Amino acid sequence: MRSMRFSIGANVVALFLMGLTLNAGDQSGRGSSTPEVAAVTHAVQEFMAAVAKDVSAQGPHAWRKYLSQEHAFFMASNGQLVFESGEAAEQGIRALEQSIDHISLQWGQNLHVDPLSDTLAQVGVPFHETLVEKKGKQVSVDGYFTGLAQHNDAGWQFRSAHWSVPPAATVQH
Repeated sequence: MRSMRFSIGANVVALFLMGLTLNAGDQSGRGSSTPEVAAVTHAVQEFMAAVAKDVSAQGPHAWRKYLSQEHAFFMASNGQLVFESGEAAEQGIRALEQSIDHISLQWGQNLHVDPLSDTLAQVGVPFHETLVEKKGKQVSVDGYFTGLAQHNDAGWQFRSAHWSVPPAATVQH
């Protein structure tokens, strides 16, 4: 009888611990209410729309507003590190301004926003981008973008970014 109680007790503890582990990624456990989650989601949707609008209107220069200048920032493309920090991104933007005349950036319809807190959200979205080089050459790219958006004193910015492009998705004109 004693070993049966121990076995039942051990199973209850095991189930409890398994439940804690499985729910570790549950957003509701982070203390965010439904209105807070909705507010962050809406703010990040507006942020993403502003990024596409401003980059399309202002070209590479607009990225200065939307990429974090913090050392913790990084950006990758197709599994390769492009910028290892905010400082490296700033240098890269300067180089892009010398070679790119115009950018047209469009996010796809299926924007995924996962609020992680009131100041952090993971985003994922298909994108289409056309780059027009100063020499007139056009490069069109379709792919998928993921990033970590962070709200700070400068507003919403990307703390990290990854552009994923299938090998056959780049068309040069």
